Amino acid sequence: MSLQDFDSKKPKPRRSKGKVKDNLKKLIKKYNIPPKQLKKHFTPEEILNQLRETFGKQKFKVLWSGGKDSGSTAGVLDQLDALDELLTVDTGIATPDLFGFLKDESNRHGWKWKLLPPKYDYGDWVLKYGFPGPQAHSIVMGKLKYQVYRNHVNSLKDDKICLMSGVRRSESDRRNKKYPYHIDEDGKMMMARPIFYWKSLEPKQYCLKNDIKIAPAYNSLHISGDCMCGSFADPSEPMLLKVFYPKTFEYIKSLEVRIQTEGTKLAKKYSKWGSGVGISEAELQKTFDEYPIMEDACEDCSIHHENMKVENQKSSILDEIDSMDNKIKALGPSI
Repeated sequence: MSLQDFDSKKPKPRRSKGKVKDNLKKLIKKYNIPPKQLKKHFTPEEILNQLRETFGKQKFKVLWSGGKDSGSTAGVLDQLDALDELLTVDTGIATPDLFGFLKDESNRHGWKWKLLPPKYDYGDWVLKYGFPGPQAHSIVMGKLKYQVYRNHVNSLKDDKICLMSGVRRSESDRRNKKYPYHIDEDGKMMMARPIFYWKSLEPKQYCLKNDIKIAPAYNSLHISGDCMCGSFADPSEPMLLKVFYPKTFEYIKSLEVRIQTEGTKLAKKYSKWGSGVGISEAELQKTFDEYPIMEDACEDCSIHHENMKVENQKSSILDEIDSMDNKIKALGPSI
């Protein structure tokens, strides 16, 4: 894949919150969805029945990253005898132990699994635009993952297919606002979220109860490791990669070096992986024409980032309390 393949001739605006609401309105009108359904909390079985009866879907393919949410989604559909296939995209920047794990886990459960080849090369992206930061996450995810899923489904030319993601509304404030409903549509492709209404602890409890294993990277990085793009990487991750995934760490470091000799002027502005600073959506809008309308393809990148912020806030409060306790003890009998 050449650097020119990232360029585009007809820029289109990204999906905004207004677009999300417009898309939902179209869905309601097209399929005659009663307004009261928008406030109802559906079970996975109810969502499955709705997909069959209202939308005519019969083949359900799960976007599987190896995380607890996509694993729970696969397990639930399997129990409901509705699991057609698991799909994973090779992003070109996954931890080296992921695909072996997915193969073994799918065989252990008797699940059909397909690894989809990349459409774009992560290294080419970095040499042209630099390492992505939080503002570019939707776009780099769209190029590395979402478009691969969409192109694969469109190539099958089967309107009975529905992609199933592990997105949950309660995962974060961002997803609670971004996803008003458990079904979405992008042209001819439909995306549904069977565990959309599950609470935070339910996926983990479900995986433990049903012997569904989570990707090895969770033990060290707390994410599945299917895409180490670095958009939301925190300062501790480079060291964790160096210790637990030295080959991935070395590849990223080699890209940092190559940017200085082979990268564009723009790439040199964002030459550090996981710095929290990267090319913005505004800078990219002049060059891209295809924007993802759903972030279902990326299960835990931004969610991990938000959860870490919460944990850091909790730690900060606890540290402050400990500091106050120590000061009180130091004052001793004088108070």
